[in-house]
Amino acid sequence: LNGIAWKLNVNALADQSVLNVDVRDSDALLGVGAPVIAMNSMDRGGNPNWVFMQTAPGETNTWTGNSNTVWSLGPNWSLARPPIDADFILIPTGRPRYPVLDADRIVNGIEIQTGASLSLAGYNLTVSKAATMAGTLTASATEIITFQTNVNFAGSTFTAVNSTVVLAGSGNQSVNLANLTFNKIAALNSVGTIAFGNGFSATELRCEAATGTRNITFQQGALVTLRDFMMLGSIASANIFLRSSAPGQKWNLDVAGYRSVQGVNVRDSDASLGLPIPAASSMNSGNNTNWFF
Repeated sequence: LNGIAWKLNVNALADQSVLNVDVRDSDALLGVGAPVIAMNSMDRGGNPNWVFMQTAPGETNTWTGNSNTVWSLGPNWSLARPPIDADFILIPTGRPRYPVLDADRIVNGIEIQTGASLSLAGYNLTVSKAATMAGTLTASATEIITFQTNVNFAGSTFTAVNSTVVLAGSGNQSVNLANLTFNKIAALNSVGTIAFGNGFSATELRCEAATGTRNITFQQGALVTLRDFMMLGSIASANIFLRSSAPGQKWNLDVAGYRSVQGVNVRDSDASLGLPIPAASSMNSGNNTNWFF
């Protein structure tokens, strides 16, 4: 009935995601509950304890940490609302406390400044645009961290545990892993070139390409240290291209464990620091050491 309120009580720690709603006669004071943050929505009246806000894609929502470490709590953010998928997230230096994920999250872009931190706490993180990781990123289990464009870990501290970093760009993708140690790295970009801008260590580097092509370049002179090396291209054609950032200048590869390599086209790779790399149904494009085609 118009004018007769329906009651709503929202827990103060509830994860709120209220967008594009048209609301009338909702009394959210019962209890008293947390304010309901409604974004890009219509207030038809009679809605105590509702807060209606307009948002735009790409807004910067800066972590304040004024209340606690809960990601989804509006008072912890500069825009007085929880982040939405379209927000650029800034986690700056000098906050009293730092965020802990409370669910799988998507962000438009992210910058973790020096001295700042983000704990994944078992939840997945997807970054749609540029990621600058100058602070501390901490995984605790099997989190999946997906980067859909450029990522820079320069100056960062990363705790990998059993996490997976997924490189899933839809164009050329600059990736600086800054000589840090990772667990699994999956190269899924099937459109552009993944360009590693420094060395790194990982339990596993994997790229699969039954069809199409994959292009990966490694920084000339840098060292990639792996336990397992999985390059699974087509047996019909060598469709995973592994190159140096500077043609004719070698990139260094040290593999200590399992090697499953097929359908690769390789140039300028010095694998002499580790085990030999047997490459089936592959192409030697020259200047490769400790590869067997």
